[in-house]
Amino acid sequence: MLKKLISGTIIALLVTFSEWYSPFLWFIVVCAIAILGNYELQKIIEEKKYQQSYKLITTFIILFLFSTYVVAYIPIPSESILDDLKLLLIPQNYLITTHDWRGIFAAPITVVQNFILGIAFVLIIIVNLNYKPRVSIGDLSFVFTRIIYLGFFPSYMILLRAMPDGHKFLLAMLFSCSFSDMFAYFTGKAIGKTPFVQEISPNKTVEGAIGGAISCIACFMTFGYFLIGIPWYHSLILGAMISITAPMGDLIESLFKRDVGKKDSGTLIPGHGGILDRVDSYIFTSFPVYFYILWAIYN
Repeated sequence: MLKKLISGTIIALLVTFSEWYSPFLWFIVVCAIAILGNYELQKIIEEKKYQQSYKLITTFIILFLFSTYVVAYIPIPSESILDDLKLLLIPQNYLITTHDWRGIFAAPITVVQNFILGIAFVLIIIVNLNYKPRVSIGDLSFVFTRIIYLGFFPSYMILLRAMPDGHKFLLAMLFSCSFSDMFAYFTGKAIGKTPFVQEISPNKTVEGAIGGAISCIACFMTFGYFLIGIPWYHSLILGAMISITAPMGDLIESLFKRDVGKKDSGTLIPGHGGILDRVDSYIFTSFPVYFYILWAIYN
């Protein structure tokens, strides 16, 4: 437990510093999480004898994240390539200084993501047709699952950071996810009796899930009032949303592990397991949180 607490605290401090200090540093952290997570998934699926192009999948994951970062921080049309390079390294947060940032932002990123998915679909089909023996539909399905899980969903952690007050919303989301996970664990240990999705995650309990949800909502409402300054009902809705999506992210990752009979995705983080064991709830949560803020708060 001590090892888990120490490593968890160090990771929390590093993540908090990177997302608050610099959009570029946060982009690097998200890329590192996605690449390491993809490596862990590769090791997991090798035990199932899946035939998948690890390098090609990693390339498309990086493309997803990099294109998202570019669209979020580079004005379109651009005036100078040198200015663009400066913005990439030291972004001035273009979205915050643009009056109609929501409309300008939403359209390009949708086009870019659809284009990358289309190219990925064609190339992966072509590459996998050359495998002997022939690749199964299950193999191909999981290829796209990996690209979406570690490219598409994490890209919204970058987009969320790029919004007005995005660093505050992102910090609130990260802490709320951690509170959900932590208090679900302690509540389940203390009073947990009723199994919850036992087929996927045998140690989870209904009591633990309720404890995690209450702490998650309380955490986001605290951040919403003292740090972000949004109406209480938005904080309540976002907290409730995270209390649902954070455990869902954990369960999705558990599905991958249980399919091959593994308890942890890796051994990178002492006391926690792999990188996916630590960030699975963040990955899945940023997507709905981003769109709620986009359409409900900045309407």
